[in-house]
Amino acid sequence: MALLTVEESVKNVVSQLLRAETIEEAFCGFIAQTPESDALRKDSCLDIVKSFWRSLPQESQDAALKQYVSHVYDQPNACRGRLLLDMLEALVDSSSLSARAVCDALLNCDQLTYENSEKWCQTFKLVRRIIGGVDYKVCKNLFAILLV
Repeated sequence: MALLTVEESVKNVVSQLLRAETIEEAFCGFIAQTPESDALRKDSCLDIVKSFWRSLPQESQDAALKQYVSHVYDQPNACRGRLLLDMLEALVDSSSLSARAVCDALLNCDQLTYENSEKWCQTFKLVRRIIGGVDYKVCKNLFAILLV
């Protein structure tokens, strides 16, 4: 079996995460959503993402994070994009990824434009929630990126 590239690996993980979301969308009239089932789904997704990031070599994590963020902005469905962003926040909360790396990847993505207002707002809400994990100098650099 051939080794997958970082791009292929990220694409596989994102498709795994969104597979359950697609099934729920297809059968939304027949599936009863409860807070417990929603929490279970998010925990399952988080397990998938955590194991993926743990399996990556340290030198590939930045490239993988950039690819993952690109997939966030490629999602035409706001709920799917929000799920992917929620997974980034959970990875930062569990210390699997650094807040600085996530903020850098989000703010430096070419696809982050104000014309896509839904993703624009979701991105800055996430940055606001995780920016506390970044020290002052890095925070200053992140805000400089915003102003450019």
